[in-house]
Formats: sequence, C-alpha cells, structure tokens
Amino acid sequence: MSAVWKKRVQDLINEGRLEEVFVDQFFLNRLITNSQVNLRDADALLATGSLEGAFVLAYSSARIAATAILYSRGVRPTARGGHWVVADLLAVVDGVEVHVVNSLNRLRILRNEIEYPQSVSTGVTREVVQLAFETSQSLVMTCTKLMRKK
Repeated sequence: MSAVWKKRVQDLINEGRLEEVFVDQFFLNRLITNSQVNLRDADALLATGSLEGAFVLAYSSARIAATAILYSRGVRPTARGGHWVVADLLAVVDGVEVHVVNSLNRLRILRNEIEYPQSVSTGVTREVVQLAFETSQSLVMTCTKLMRKK
C-alpha cells in the first residue's frame, strides 16, 4: 500500500474517524452480498416510480461496497468518521477510479440533503439514480478485483 494511504489511514485513526480491523473473509463477502441486495431492491423501487427510495438504496449499496473495499484493507470508519471518511479514504486506494470516487462523493452529499432537507425539492432524478446504480456496480467490481489480487 502506498505511503499516501498509510499516512491518511494513520491520520484518520488518530482523529478517531477510522479503526483497524481483522479482515474476516466471510464478513467481507457478506458486505458485498448486502450491497448487491440493496441494489436489487433499489431496482424494484425504481420500477414503482419511487426515485427517492431507489436513490437511497442505490447510494446505500455504493457506500457498502466502498466500505467493503476499505474493510478488505483492514480498516473501517467509526461513527465519528461516517460516510465522509469512506469517500475521503477511497480516493487514495490504488485501483479505484477517480470518477467513481467523485460520483460517490456527489451521491453522499445528495443523500445528506435528502436526509436533512432544507427544502421540499430533493434533486433526485432518473439520471442521479442511474449514477448511483453505476457507482455501486463499479465499486462492487473493484472490490471483487482487489480481493482477487490478495
């Protein structure tokens, strides 16, 4: 792992936003399965016309897949680190494309606006839901590839 990764991990551990974990392959596989189930459920909600519901589940799928990537590296976010730390740390993982990290961060911000609205409009469109689906699928594939390299 790169020096940038090691420094960023240590900084986040020191801040209490990240913790080291023993990597359990069964649990890692469960995270990937949970991500895939959320995406399947998001697809079902999209079929009913529930854009916001589909988005929230598709984002959750992407976040779980991203967390799985971090977990496969022996770390996971704490409650203090939350969703932000997942996107932040994912940016320094070798093998994760920059546009995927940027998409996850954009989706994270939108999810936060949905959970803590300032207005009635959420900005969830079919295009945003599609981006959440594509981001999740990309992160699941990346995690699977990274797991094979170990």
